[in-house]
Amino acid sequence: MASSTARSPVAATGSGSGGRNSAPPPPSSPLPSATSTAKISSCRTAQIARHFSTSSSPTGPVSKQKPDMASNYTVRKVAAPNTLEHRVYVEKDGQPVSPFHDIPLYANQEQTILNMVVEIPRWTNAKLE
Repeated sequence: MASSTARSPVAATGSGSGGRNSAPPPPSSPLPSATSTAKISSCRTAQIARHFSTSSSPTGPVSKQKPDMASNYTVRKVAAPNTLEHRVYVEKDGQPVSPFHDIPLYANQEQTILNMVVEIPRWTNAKLE
């Protein structure tokens, strides 16, 4: 009965039809996906920077900015980044506001764009996800 317990080389490698430990198929196009993800991330970062910018003239790929999309919130940074004294405050009309309570959920009148505030926990590295 030793022959019934032995495995065939095809089943052991997982390339047979009954192999449960088969490797997942390779991605169809890993390079364009990574490139497009980086491009989208970069574009979104530029949009966020313009949103919190105090300048009135838009820069980058957006050529026309709607007047109802103008942000009346600004960011005030205190001290140098990556130091214990570094703080970032959100202000409206020069007064500090609570990002979790005072900023409305919707960013426009049509209620099609949402505001999002993300807090990165203390003692972790800041990262973009």
